[in-house]
Amino acid sequence: MTDDIQVRRIGAHEVDKRLERLADILIDCVAHGDSVSFLPPLTRRRALMYWRSVADAVICNGCVLLAAEDGAGQIVGTTQMMPAASENQLHSARVVKVMVDRSARRRGIGRRLISAVSDLARKEGKTLLTLSTATGSAAERLYASEGWQRVGIIPGCVLAPDGTYRSATFFYKHL
Repeated sequence: MTDDIQVRRIGAHEVDKRLERLADILIDCVAHGDSVSFLPPLTRRRALMYWRSVADAVICNGCVLLAAEDGAGQIVGTTQMMPAASENQLHSARVVKVMVDRSARRRGIGRRLISAVSDLARKEGKTLLTLSTATGSAAERLYASEGWQRVGIIPGCVLAPDGTYRSATFFYKHL
């Protein structure tokens, strides 16, 4: 149930104020094997550095950060939209790092984040979104169920925590 969950855009100043919680979510996701660009063990220092870089990207309009918050205002999930910088791709953006804290999973929060980023993209004049995820993951099933079109799979695309290479599935969605 997601009735108490609100998804909203977070500005750079607010990222700075909520760095600790954002780092907690990233560390939690990485520790439990989610494919979000980092390998365990992810240090708090590295997680905080990452979120500071996101704040910088938000300031420069290179990233839009969305946060899912519970009724108490606690961030329980995030995603980012990275608008394309190329003149011939201004209609598109990439969705990255859809993350939901493990304590808040199975409540439809990931689905809410994906829907919210699609709505925001439409409002900002985007007509195409792309993303990638670990092949065989729950995220892959979520995107397919939300109408994202599978483009294909690249074998050996990402390094897994166990030192093996895993496949990544790429998706797009026309808005």
